[in-house]
Amino acid sequence: MTKIVFFRSNGKYTGMEAKGHAMYDSYGKDIVCSAMSVLITNTVNAIDEINHEEIDLTLNEEDGLLSFRIINEKEESTQVLMKALVLGLESIQKEYGKKYCKVDYKEEMQNVKA
Repeated sequence: MTKIVFFRSNGKYTGMEAKGHAMYDSYGKDIVCSAMSVLITNTVNAIDEINHEEIDLTLNEEDGLLSFRIINEKEESTQVLMKALVLGLESIQKEYGKKYCKVDYKEEMQNVKA
């Protein structure tokens, strides 16, 4: 199962962590894992390349870990990108079940670098 946690502070998304493997199918055939990976990677790339936000990114493919934090957000559209990511991942959870994808949220007092 891939456990996904979205971090929020003062009503804004500040980052997310995805950990684990979906295990919906074998490596190379796991459509749930592929869908989550595409959504997350595209969002991180858009926040970085289009919005030019500073992000702190951690990636460990072997452990199935991808984590990022937005540092000193400048662009309002970054929140739109984050909300679209939430929508996409919640849709995967709804379609395939929490056995493969579980989305959760963690409120933080301030935007803290991971």
